[in-house]
Amino acid sequence: MAAKSLLRIISSKNPAILGVVYYNEENEIVILEKGQNKAVPLALSSLTPEQRFTYYDQKHTTGSDIKQATRAKALVTIGKGTFD
Repeated sequence: MAAKSLLRIISSKNPAILGVVYYNEENEIVILEKGQNKAVPLALSSLTPEQRFTYYDQKHTTGSDIKQATRAKALVTIGKGTFD
């Protein structure tokens, strides 16, 4: 599970990050929280935006409305075929 790997790597660099938010296979916004094996709907999480890392796949980069921390930073990767 990519979310589990992301959470392990990111929280080792920043212990304040306690969960990874992402879209599951059913296009639902879910969160995998540290110490858990199963993601739950984001609405059921008590983590604040400052405690979360959000992963947007290509399909969900436009039109998504997930609250982010005020001082959040973004990273976008672009493949060489994007501008063809």
